[in-house]
Amino acid sequence: MEFPSWLLTIFGPFSLPMLFSSIITAVGMIVGGIFIWRWYKKFYGIAPASFGSKLLYAGLLLIGLQQLLEVPFTYNVLGGTGSLVGYQLLELVSAVVLFGGFWLLEGERLAIEDELGRILKKEHIRKEMPDTVNLKLPRMLVQSLQWISVGYASALYFAGKKLGAAIIAKELPSGLKPMLNAVGNIFMDLGMGRLEVVDVSATKAIVRLYEGSTAYGMKPINKPVCFFESGLIAGALEAKLKNKVMVNEVLCGGLGDKYEEFVVRIG
Repeated sequence: MEFPSWLLTIFGPFSLPMLFSSIITAVGMIVGGIFIWRWYKKFYGIAPASFGSKLLYAGLLLIGLQQLLEVPFTYNVLGGTGSLVGYQLLELVSAVVLFGGFWLLEGERLAIEDELGRILKKEHIRKEMPDTVNLKLPRMLVQSLQWISVGYASALYFAGKKLGAAIIAKELPSGLKPMLNAVGNIFMDLGMGRLEVVDVSATKAIVRLYEGSTAYGMKPINKPVCFFESGLIAGALEAKLKNKVMVNEVLCGGLGDKYEEFVVRIG
């Protein structure tokens, strides 16, 4: 099938696959922008989104518009130097806004990481009230997450894993047992419970948590609930050992047990 010469594109002769590819790209970017807008509307309805998030959202919408306009420009339907310059300016602004959003979000992430490191230091945070909080608060947070979402388990596990890898691993000594003992000291400092190393080998360890803040004395719900603790241990050891670590909770107050037991597997 032959096409008119004016349909010659900047990428070569016109073809239907090329046209479909351009349209799919444009539609995909627009749909992505709409999805993110709806996501922000749902999750930031109770508080304003950060400026970085807003920039990222705006950048995606501008990129979507730029991709939509790219179809006629690619196929030489729109002409003229002025139109081309305007299109290139839109392309530049879209890229700047999008990467500006990414840069600000990265700054927010680093600020949170810095704050988490400060929290773990032995320093007084509040002016008049003590830094300790009622045990019921973290317990209510975990149970509320379980109440509203079946995905809370993986979210808590990977939150703990990221904290362990980025911050706690820096405080650990060498050797698997000393590492676990150091993690246990952090647990004690934070009031998370008393961590005891039961058994250690080159590729496996068993640790128990007595009077853990998340599950000790709770009414059994037929499943474990200490996913944050599991992830924290896994992340800290994995970052320090530079080897894959999996931590599974096999005994838990949520299962009706008197203490929590974690199996640590390395490699």
